[in-house]
Amino acid sequence: MKTEKETGMKNEKETDVAADRLASIGILSDKLEELISEALDDRDQFKRYIVVEKGRDSGGENFSENVEKIYRKVDFKSVKEAAGAIKALADAVLTVDPGADTATGINVSFENGEEYAG
Repeated sequence: MKTEKETGMKNEKETDVAADRLASIGILSDKLEELISEALDDRDQFKRYIVVEKGRDSGGENFSENVEKIYRKVDFKSVKEAAGAIKALADAVLTVDPGADTATGINVSFENGEEYAG
């Protein structure tokens, strides 16, 4: 049978692990928010395409290379993907419930209803 001291140390370690996980989520969401914000500040972000240019060089050899081009047409698939990333970031609103009935006493609830009990 474990002593009160051993049980307390185990719960403290589990709490530290859960706190580290929450901190990691916070750091990642900050980085994702910064990346999305930077991309949205670029007016041409959703008009930029990678295209393959083919031709012949001066020696008559065929070549092809990937080139970035900006067109007037908006890439709505990329817009949809960015919107999904923004929604996922918004859904990752964390709540901590110190009275939770778990080993660590921490519950993480996402706005979309998913939960993590640490």
